[in-house]
Amino acid sequence: MTEIARVKNQLINRRSIFRMGSAAAVGSGAVLASAGEAQATSSLSALRKEPAQELSPASGEVIPPPVRVPVLTISDMWPSAHNDYSIAWAQGDIAYGVSRSGSTYKSIDGGKTWVFLGSNSIMPAQRGMWIRLASGTHITILNSLPLQIGRSTNDGANFSSVKTLEPNELSLTAQSWCQDEVTGYIYLGIYQITDSFKTINIYRSADDGATWTVWYAFPGIASNDPQKIRHIHGVQYDPFSRRVYFMVGDNEDAAGIYRVTADGSTVEKVVTKATAGHNARAIGLMCFPDYLVWASDSQPLGYLVRMPRSEIGKTNPQVERIYQLNSSGWGSICAAKDMSEWICFSSGESTPANPIDRNAHAYYVTNNGATIYELGAMSSQSASRTPVFHPVGQASLHDGQTLWMQTKDFFPEAFFRASISKSSAQIARPSPGPRVYAWESSSSGLVSIPTGSNTITPFMRARVPISARTLYVHDAEIRTVSGSGTAPRLQIIRTDNGSVLMETSGSIRVGAARREADEFVLQLPGLPSDVDLEFRIVGRDPATVFSVTARITFAFGY
Repeated sequence: MTEIARVKNQLINRRSIFRMGSAAAVGSGAVLASAGEAQATSSLSALRKEPAQELSPASGEVIPPPVRVPVLTISDMWPSAHNDYSIAWAQGDIAYGVSRSGSTYKSIDGGKTWVFLGSNSIMPAQRGMWIRLASGTHITILNSLPLQIGRSTNDGANFSSVKTLEPNELSLTAQSWCQDEVTGYIYLGIYQITDSFKTINIYRSADDGATWTVWYAFPGIASNDPQKIRHIHGVQYDPFSRRVYFMVGDNEDAAGIYRVTADGSTVEKVVTKATAGHNARAIGLMCFPDYLVWASDSQPLGYLVRMPRSEIGKTNPQVERIYQLNSSGWGSICAAKDMSEWICFSSGESTPANPIDRNAHAYYVTNNGATIYELGAMSSQSASRTPVFHPVGQASLHDGQTLWMQTKDFFPEAFFRASISKSSAQIARPSPGPRVYAWESSSSGLVSIPTGSNTITPFMRARVPISARTLYVHDAEIRTVSGSGTAPRLQIIRTDNGSVLMETSGSIRVGAARREADEFVLQLPGLPSDVDLEFRIVGRDPATVFSVTARITFAFGY
């Protein structure tokens, strides 16, 4: 055998496996001792191996195979130099943000621009808890003591309290509630850490979030009931069974996965720790057509676990360990419109005795849970307690083209707009520059507006800078001193083409005494440089003379 042939045979026999999956040879309950063992175990051979390295026929040079694996590609991140917001809820290009003072904002272009919605006296979106219901109503958890459920019927601008939870009743993440797509009911599962509860409640609203009642109560950790649980980790709607599922913790035999019964009257067991051990513990589900898959919240280490749907209802349902995670498993997020691809997360928490590492990890899962890829990890150096990723909003909102994720227990918290690419690594993007220059204010003083429609009284001009070509308006107001009828309006226009950039007949502002210097109510990007903007008052009444004052606070930035 020639040297070249010998090298070629070695390469063929030592193919690099980039995709880790599970074959039928992995029996129920098969255990992988470590990630290294997973890579060496033939029963977890790749669903499709990479082609063997080839030898160039001309030179004998070894040519490596291409590497094409799922890559989590980050397109935007918050807080940023542009917007210091927390992303409360998002789907596709529509997103809702909350400022540090409780003001809410909306974007319809994936977070590129934001419009001020309103101010709130109590901070919404506690622990990311926010849902836009199918009706257009928004519900959130208000960050008070005790926590309150807030409801908005004006697109998230203002929330009013509709329910005060019991003292020490908490939510864990944005996956602590969901809406049943069949009935429209909303279910909220309670999390707690004091271990003083004799019951753990599931609240339900059957009227678009207006009222809430205890729909079901598990025996709590402080009770003597053998079916007691500690708390509820997650609540998810499964589009395949068309049921709502509850992920229940922690170490008690009754911990595991439950779901709403077919008649909607109570819960039924799917799998519990009593029959499947710690494999049954979960925080988020990955819903595939034939399998339920989850990252187990087990100690000392978590695993990717799956269970055939055909096992539901059996006395001793069988589950299968697929892959060992770095630490305890957490939530999940859909990564394809047909739900054939998911991402799950594991934490960097310190509870497991021997984690592979203590960073926050993301994993890509497909093929009914049989194939898993390591997507990446974030250092938990600036984190506390349980640093981990989880979805913005509910897991099923997202697809591979637009994923919205956030961190938990990092400082500062981070929010990501991302997508799944097929490559080998993400190429870094440059970070944007500072958002604004110094705010400046202008006032018209007392102005007399003559009779007639579209009478124009300019009171200021400002030129768009060469580089900072986004106009930010912090607040604007026009106030009538005398006159009745159709009130004049405050406008901002471009002088090169006359287009109206902003118009108001009243006031738009960030919440009164709670306003902050970095907040704004209007963002107008992409203005041409060296064009003058005119701030003016426009009369609208053909018969009445008005006396008005107008003012505006604005800045140019990036």
